[in-house]
Amino acid sequence: MVAVGVMAGFITSCGYGHTVGKSLAMGYLNADYLQHTEDFWVDLLGERRPARVVAAPVYDPTGSRMRS
Repeated sequence: MVAVGVMAGFITSCGYGHTVGKSLAMGYLNADYLQHTEDFWVDLLGERRPARVVAAPVYDPTGSRMRS
């Protein structure tokens, strides 16, 4: 069982993904949390922000979003 409100991992890098139109972060997540990927949040400059784990790549390989 995982506890609510505890640190589950940490972010190593983040930025805005212009191709996908979203803020993206990459980091490490404790393996105990991989089955509980809903209701995550990250602390961004002291402010709590909602987050979610995305297993599939978010890149738009055909570039269709950029051309629309």
